[in-house]
Amino acid sequence: MGTAAEDVAKSLRILGVRQVFTLCADQTNGLLNALAAENIRIVGTRHESAAVLMADGWTRGDQASWEKQIHQRNQLQNEYKR
Repeated sequence: MGTAAEDVAKSLRILGVRQVFTLCADQTNGLLNALAAENIRIVGTRHESAAVLMADGWTRGDQASWEKQIHQRNQLQNEYKR
């Protein structure tokens, strides 16, 4: 038996979860590391409501187009920071 985070990550993988949308913080590092070890993709957001909206859109829509939009959003944020 592993840590609680490892058990949660394994359970999510068994349930078929391929991706999570989350606000990354020091408090979640253990879980995020466990998710990465289970090859579950982590999409970090800057606000909790963004994570909820992205996850909702992901489940309702075409996942391939969402992946493209996430990539484009990240590029835009990086350009804005410069």
